[in-house]
Amino acid sequence: KTLFPYTTLFRSNKDDNGLEAVITLHIGSRVEGTKEIRVLMDKCHAALHNQDLTLESGQSVLCQFLRHDMVIDTDGVTRHGVMRFNLLISEVA
Repeated sequence: KTLFPYTTLFRSNKDDNGLEAVITLHIGSRVEGTKEIRVLMDKCHAALHNQDLTLESGQSVLCQFLRHDMVIDTDGVTRHGVMRFNLLISEVA
């Protein structure tokens, strides 16, 4: 059983050079209206957009917001937010 609200993270494949990737966040809420899902998406945006992150390998990553979508799932209750972020990964020196 899914607990709400929730956030899950999916990573796409890196580009051929391994220096760019896209991550997708899926955010779910069952609170009526869009207030909770918007607050959660705003928090994710604030935590990730234009942030310098570091991978375990020591490579630095610039995370940049690309786009978002918000829909009501087919159950008619769950609000589903999707956010995409581009990761620009530095080359290993």
